Amino acid sequence: IVLGNGSVNVGIGTTAPGAGLHVDRYATGGTGGANRVAIFEDNSGGAGQNKWALTTRFAENTLTIEDVYAGAHRFAITSTGNVGIGTTAPGTYLEVNGATSAYPATSGSTISTGAKIRLRTATATGVLDVGTAGGYGGWIQSTDASNYATNYNLLLNPNGGNVGIGTTAPTSPLQVVTLPTYTSNATAAAGGLTAGAFFKVSVAGEYFVHVVV
Repeated sequence: IVLGNGSVNVGIGTTAPGAGLHVDRYATGGTGGANRVAIFEDNSGGAGQNKWALTTRFAENTLTIEDVYAGAHRFAITSTGNVGIGTTAPGTYLEVNGATSAYPATSGSTISTGAKIRLRTATATGVLDVGTAGGYGGWIQSTDASNYATNYNLLLNPNGGNVGIGTTAPTSPLQVVTLPTYTSNATAAAGGLTAGAFFKVSVAGEYFVHVVV
């Protein structure tokens, strides 16, 4: 079927198409006011199992790609330019939401569940994962995707520059300004610090960094 020819525009739902194909799908139904503008389906694996929709959500002023079979909006772009994966209302330039949270896997080759971002090259198994463990904090792990028991170095500013913890203006290669103060290893341990934790000790008006053993 050929509609239009050359400079002729085709309109669906509109009498004044402004592009080669202009679809105006106005309705108020669907979750969050979602309107499926176009549906793409491949039934080779079973009816409806590979069915995707290009959807507009006027309540959020968002364009999404919807997994119709799963009933979930997988990808979204808002009118302000924010991009969401796993959410239709991203609050910043890129927001990735997962149904669960977890620490990185420590063995095998099955990636842990939860929301994470992965960086890798096409020909290597070394990856950099950034994820969240919910209320237990976020994490960064450099590891091998073929064997999570193998971990690699994580480089911060490999070409130079200072790193600050608890400060936005570090003045040395590593500056930590939030270390707790204790009088000894015993008092630090009694205060809840565990082996390997850093703390500072005041001696004659000067501070010295110690490590809990």
